[in-house]
Amino acid sequence: MICGWRFAESKMCILRFGQSILWGPLLAALTLSAGGPGYRSVSVDQSGQLHIVLDSGKEILPPKTPGQVSFDSPMISPDGRTVGWLVMYPDPTITYYQGAQIAGKLVIYRAGHILHTFTTEQVFWDWQFQGEGKRVAYSTGPTHGGAAECVLRDVDSGRTLARWWVKQGSEPPVWAQTLRQ
Repeated sequence: MICGWRFAESKMCILRFGQSILWGPLLAALTLSAGGPGYRSVSVDQSGQLHIVLDSGKEILPPKTPGQVSFDSPMISPDGRTVGWLVMYPDPTITYYQGAQIAGKLVIYRAGHILHTFTTEQVFWDWQFQGEGKRVAYSTGPTHGGAAECVLRDVDSGRTLARWWVKQGSEPPVWAQTLRQ
């Protein structure tokens, strides 16, 4: 029986109810923050290594994938719960400049693991978190000449929400207007 009708039991019920009102917001806040650690900063050092610093001060150094030269364009989502970066590979189209790189993948990372790795048949030109970190937008295209398409995805599911093909004279949708094209 949760709360009885007798006077002593009803006082206890009121006391328990009062405690739940006090503890409720705290438990709700803890539940929301249980989605993963917050991120304080992200950066790439001179050797191309990514450094992710948690709010706790702990530093994470994600390993490079096979063939990867470096990390680039790291960002923390506006809500502080998600990190993303571009995976850089040697540019096979440029033979006169050793060390040229292209962005071949976009990685989305949360709570200690990779949430999604988005790929393209060409190269990533730009990317950004949108909607307080609930969405990610990016532009891709050939190595030279600019972006050919812009894509908007849901961060949690990875599902494509919208796609816009870059064409001369066409107006980009709002979500694509700040992407490099």
